[in-house]
Amino acid sequence: MPTRVVVVVGVLATIGLARAPVSASPAPPLVVLSGPGDAAATTRARQALTSASRRRGSAVIDLTSKKPAPAQARLILSRAIDAYVNLQYDKAIKQLTSAIAEANRTGARGLTTTGVSDLFMYRGLAYTQQGNASKAWEDFVHAASIAPTRTLDPVRFPPRAVETFARAVKATSAKAPATLTLAVQAGCAAWLNGRRVTAGHALQVVRGGHFVRVNCPGRVPFGAKVNIQQASHTLTPKLLSQQAPTRQQVTALAKARGARTVLFASVGVSAKTPATLLLRLLRVDTGAELDRVFAPLVGSDVSARVRAAVDRLIDRVVTPTVVAKPITIRVDKPVPWYRRGWFWGITSAVITAAVLTPLLLDRGNTTQSDFDLKPGGALPW
Repeated sequence: MPTRVVVVVGVLATIGLARAPVSASPAPPLVVLSGPGDAAATTRARQALTSASRRRGSAVIDLTSKKPAPAQARLILSRAIDAYVNLQYDKAIKQLTSAIAEANRTGARGLTTTGVSDLFMYRGLAYTQQGNASKAWEDFVHAASIAPTRTLDPVRFPPRAVETFARAVKATSAKAPATLTLAVQAGCAAWLNGRRVTAGHALQVVRGGHFVRVNCPGRVPFGAKVNIQQASHTLTPKLLSQQAPTRQQVTALAKARGARTVLFASVGVSAKTPATLLLRLLRVDTGAELDRVFAPLVGSDVSARVRAAVDRLIDRVVTPTVVAKPITIRVDKPVPWYRRGWFWGITSAVITAAVLTPLLLDRGNTTQSDFDLKPGGALPW
């Protein structure tokens, strides 16, 4: 009986071990990416970070700044020219006015110098056809100040337009030239009237309205129309920094999604230093920084560096869990009583006695027995 009790306890223990729940590993952190959306380094960081994070089971939220909307001025100009050719002067003027308004906001993004000049040239032509000579003259002068060396093809333009534009060029050229200097840091790209220029150098221009556009790493693109009337003009664009989410905003975002930790990755772009990805592991409940890693975003091994950084930080909160296999206790089936050793021992003794008894009785026919087997007789021992 004690043996059976031990076997039952062993079976119950085995069943309990097999059904015992295994403690779940902590969830991987939420990954949040921030950076300038128009930078090539952000694209490299996004690709490498997404691949490395998904490999470890982390979801990625992209908070990079959006790229500027595609410029529409060039498309609008094309439609306006078609409207002018089809004698739809009101429609052409309306479309050109819309394109000029966009050029004022963006610094004529998406347009060449000829394209910027055409905005005013065709509007002046449309005004001419409508008999509005004063507005037409203003636009011709503006077009000439942007492209003072331009001449109109008499095959494409009516003679009156060619003559009027020639007078506008002569009037603008009679003014003393001016210089424009764009005071921006090195590494910034600059355009003047749709033409790429070198920032920081004095640029000779015709006095009048001009379109300036500046792009600096990590800054919001600058675009504006500048009216130059003095002999020397220095423009210092107000370059706003890209608005990155704060630590509090990132942890609040992760908390709303039920995460306990968040991996905050931010792209740093500068004109003086190589682009870098900063990864910070934060606790959601307190906002405390658990660890940080820098990963340069230059070279051919960007993906490997980002993957190593992500693995290091995720391993801080998610450790591989080794689940031990349950111990199986082998319990043999009970042996039937007729197959046990004691049964066969008794059976063998009975069979042996059955065989020997007749032999002992047969011996009494030849010789005198040493004792009497009569009923009631006493045994000799």
